[in-house]
Amino acid sequence: MLIGACAEFVKTLLSEDIQAKIAMNDCFVLNRKAFCDAGTCAIEYYNNGGGIFYNGFMGFVSGKYDEQDIDNIEDTILNCSKIRTDNPSISIILIEEMPAYFLDQKELDAVIAIIQDRAQTVLDERG
Repeated sequence: MLIGACAEFVKTLLSEDIQAKIAMNDCFVLNRKAFCDAGTCAIEYYNNGGGIFYNGFMGFVSGKYDEQDIDNIEDTILNCSKIRTDNPSISIILIEEMPAYFLDQKELDAVIAIIQDRAQTVLDERG
């Protein structure tokens, strides 16, 4: 029953309506129609004076965009062959250990050794 509920949830997320809403909030989506429709709206918005935030400041996009820009982004996505992922357990180790270095409590080499040891333990436990 839980698997069915999860499948329905995924179907809902992948529905054209939800994908369109996600795309219109400046996110990449799996549904190509939603991607292209949002791209067309973005072209109109930015070509007609719509602003964009840069590092928290409102700026304006210079130049003009067209359908070829949407095609270029789609081609870039289609040519991706890898995805970079972080191991959350190792990220936590870094978050826990690095302050000692930045607060001058430990030398960098000592912190690196601790991080390597802890990270290796995580990797060994997962096989």
